[in-house]
Formats: sequence, C-alpha cells, structure tokens
Amino acid sequence: MKPKFDLEELSKVWRVGPFEASADGKKVACMWDREGFWEIFTLELTDDGISEPKKVSPGPGTKLYPEWNPVEDKVTYMKDNNGDEKYEIYQVPAKGGAVVNLTNRPDILKQAMSWSPDGKKIAIEGNFDGKFALWMLTLETGECEKLVYHPLGRWMDPRFSPDGKWIAFAGNRTKKPRNQDLYVIPSTGGADEKLVSLSDDSEEAITFRWSPDSKEIAFVTNFFGSEDIGIASLEDKSITWIAKNRWEKSSPVFSPDGKRLSYTVNVKGNFDIYITEISSMKTEKLDLPKGVNYNQRFSRNGESMVFLHSGPRSPGDLWEISLETGEKRQLTHSLRGVIDPNYLVEPEVVTYRSFDGLEISAFLYLPKGIKGLSSVILWIHGGPTAQWVNSWKPGVQFFVSSGFAVLAPNYRGSTGYGKKFRDLNLKDWGGGDLKDVVAGVEYLEKHGISHRSKIGITGTSYGGYTTWMALTKATEYFSAGVPICGMTNLVTDFNTTREDLRLYSIQQLGHPDENPQLYYDRSPVNFAQNIRAPVFIIHGARDPNVTMGNTDEIEPLLKKYNKPYEKKVYPDEGHGLMKLKNRIDALKLTLDFFQRHLAS
Repeated sequence: MKPKFDLEELSKVWRVGPFEASADGKKVACMWDREGFWEIFTLELTDDGISEPKKVSPGPGTKLYPEWNPVEDKVTYMKDNNGDEKYEIYQVPAKGGAVVNLTNRPDILKQAMSWSPDGKKIAIEGNFDGKFALWMLTLETGECEKLVYHPLGRWMDPRFSPDGKWIAFAGNRTKKPRNQDLYVIPSTGGADEKLVSLSDDSEEAITFRWSPDSKEIAFVTNFFGSEDIGIASLEDKSITWIAKNRWEKSSPVFSPDGKRLSYTVNVKGNFDIYITEISSMKTEKLDLPKGVNYNQRFSRNGESMVFLHSGPRSPGDLWEISLETGEKRQLTHSLRGVIDPNYLVEPEVVTYRSFDGLEISAFLYLPKGIKGLSSVILWIHGGPTAQWVNSWKPGVQFFVSSGFAVLAPNYRGSTGYGKKFRDLNLKDWGGGDLKDVVAGVEYLEKHGISHRSKIGITGTSYGGYTTWMALTKATEYFSAGVPICGMTNLVTDFNTTREDLRLYSIQQLGHPDENPQLYYDRSPVNFAQNIRAPVFIIHGARDPNVTMGNTDEIEPLLKKYNKPYEKKVYPDEGHGLMKLKNRIDALKLTLDFFQRHLAS
C-alpha cells in the first residue's frame, strides 16, 4: 500500500520539546527540532501569542535541557559529541551571540544542573572523579568542588532553593539499590540532611520542586503503591499530602505565591494537568486536549499557565491556558499544514490478559481502509521502567500509513500503573514481560486482526533487548525483528555501560557475580541458534549505554548458525537515533525490511 504521505513530508513536521520560562515570565527557552535535530530557541510571550522564535544554539549537534541564567538575559543548554552523552554546559545570550563553554570537560558525564539564584555558581551532577556525585562549579574561577557523594545515588537532579541557601537532591545511603530519599545540603557545603525517607525500599524524590519561600519542597514518592505527591516542611519535616490515588502523578510546580500546586496525572498514557489549592485542598483538572500535557509553568502573576501538548495528531507544541476563564491558545504550530491530520491515526487503548491473568494495556494503531488480516508491528518501549504514552509518534504514523498496524504494549515493569506492576519484572527481565508481549500476539490473532506469520517486532534499548529475546525465546510468534541498540549479553552490557546504569542493572537484576545463571539465561546471545525469523540490526557506533559490543558479540553467531540478518550501524549516533537524516534512513530501511519479510 502506498503511504498517504512520504517520510520526507512527515519529517518536515517540527516538535517543540521541554522548555523553561525566564524569571520575569516573559520569555521561553525551548528545545525545537526545526532543523532536523534539537536546537535551542528563545521566544517572547506577547498578548497576541509569541514573538518570532530565535535560534540561539549555533553549530551542528543535538542541544538539550535549556535553563535561564537567573540574573542575566542568557540561556544555558547541554550538548554532547555525536551521542557520547558526555555533555558540556554552554551559555549564550537570549537574543543570540557568542557561545561560551562553561565546563570544558568533554571527558565527563554530566546528568543535570541547577543555577544558584545569584548566577555565580552551578550545581552539577557528574562523574568528575570517576563516580557520580554532586559538584559545585564556581563560574568566576572555573573550579569544581565535590559537595556530596552517595555510593548508590543515581539521577540526583540537584535543585537550588530560591533563597540560595540549600540544594535539594535525590540520594541513597542505604544498602538497598531500589531506595531513594530526598536530601538537602547547605549550598556552602557541609553535612547533608535527609528530609523525606518513608522506607528503605521506596523512592521519595522521583521529581521535586522548591516552594517560592524556600521553606518547603513538593516531591513525588511511590511509597503508597503509586506515584503520589506530598509537600515536606524544611523546618520540621512534616508532610502535607496533596494527591494520593491509583494513578501516577508527577512534575509538581508551585504557583508564584506558593498557595497552589500544579502537577500532572497519568491515566493509561494520557497526561492531564491538575491544580490544588493547598490550604483548602480544592483540586481542579484543567480542560486540555487529549494526549500528553506536561512541563506546565505558571505565569509570573499566576493567572495563566504555559504547557506542552503532544498527541497522535499533534506534535509537541507550546500552549497557554487562562486559569480564570479556561480559554486556551496554541502558541506554536509545528504541524504547519505539512500533513493532513485526517491521515493521522488515533490509537485505541486495548487491554488483554497475560499468561498469569495480569491485565496488560496497549495502544493499537489500525491503518485506515484495510480489510482482512493486517501485517502488524509490535513496537516495544524502552526502559523497562518507562511507558508508551499517547503522544506524537511519527514513525508509527509512517508505518500505519504504509498499511501496517502497530501494537504498543505497556508490559509488566512499565511505569504508569503503580509500583507493584512496575516491580513485577525485577530479576525477571525477558521473562514475564516477554510473555506479556507474546500475549499481545495472541490478542491480535484472537480478534482477527492479524496472524503471527504477518507479525514483526521492534524497539530501542530495552525494546531492542525484548526484540532479541522474542527472536530467541518466542520464535514461533514473530516473523521478523528489528532490534535497535538492544542488549544481547547482559554481562557485557553491565561491564561496558555507564556507572549509573550499572547501578540500575543491580537494582533490576542484582549483580552478575551474584546471579550468574539469571544473567546467562536472559542474554539472547546464548540462544542465537534458536532464531528462525530474519533480523535487521540497527545500532549507533558511539552508544555509551548499550555499547556496540552487544552487536559485535551476536553477529558472529548469526553467521555461524546461518541466520538471515542485515545490519546498519550509524557512525555518528549514540543510544538511539537523534539526527533526522538517520531517523529517516532507518525508518525507510525498517519499512522495506518488514514489507519483504511479513506475509502479504
């Protein structure tokens, strides 16, 4: 079937990514892929909408995570070298101009940063001495000083208090790798103090934000079984619970006067924005378009809110809503009429029972005008602690417009369905979660949508790993597979990945020395002889997360056992494909591969 649009047309659709508002609330710095990869743009909010966007990040390469200098009209952002994830922090005037590298340490992995309110220092999470810790960069001298190190700390996400006296961060001083507590440390250095720790087996700092008066921190915890939101007092460590129910909450943000708290609620992959008046606990759900609404920021006067919206028929765009009238306006228009939205497919949320009766939720995208059995691609999300959500998926729309259906399951281990569901694949990677994926195939057959002779599987990172597991351990269910940056040997992956991701593997599977049989049994490289279906391997040569060693180890075995395979390695990519030209190339090759190998 000829696509309703070609990939070049689809690639002309822009996406606005995460943004931050300036201190005066009049400007926004955002990620925007108007030129084929993420660049940093600044724009002014006006009564009529926005000013003409200004690109401020010159030169090639992907730029991420914009932040405003708190005292100067400048923006910082992070940029690595062709996917090596060794980010440098750059600063540039908001109107464009000379770019300054503030860190000048291309050998160091840097995860997150936070400005001091006086603009003189930056708190950085990085491995400047080989281990991830919290560091303080003094801009005048360029010197970096270690503030605190937590042996099992990962994704510390430092945040200065508005008065500049404290830095909040996520830490772990227990022996349990799945624990995470909320800490504060004086910004001048000294002993850190545990602010929130509800148990040694829960995460209390999934996301967090300071109150405007620096006296409280809103935080997200999974202690009660879902991701819930509380406000912790810095003075007496008391907690005011804002939102506790079955659905996952995230991204708490205080209003400028500190009297209200906004947050997102995730219901089966759709994100809504809520606002709670703290004194009365009166809660309002904003009337927003269906899809993923997030990254919300109050205006300086608290009367409106700017947020990001993404949906299956709408790429990421900035929107604004009046909190008094509910009136909404779209500030950016990334679709721009390039694609007729009538050609874009809204997914259906379907549920099915897995091998043990567990209910699995999945997004099902069906091509228009197709009668009879469809060829189907099972698209497996990464993580595994992540989720397929109802957002803009250009690759999916390309496949669906080309006549393929797509089923995207949120298997056990996914986020969005509570802590118990998320923890079901601990020490069981490629076990129950793979059976959930297989149950998706059985669902498609039971409902007359497809047959396993017409079903392929793909995914990136853990999705690539699951693809390899499916091809080696569920061979009768899939007729073709495209693993992208997928692990094939979990021991190799453990030994060659980043330090923080080794901690994640310990959290998920235990140490390979303690569980050698588990690591062996769940490594597809040890079962390459079982592969029946043709394989198309995609990998980034500079991947520091799932290194090329994973592909290099299984390829000789594919040759040894005479297994049909193809391979494409992108020399200028890391973990996943960031550059538009490479994404287009990979999607075209993947479509051609599935068209050749899935029965018509």
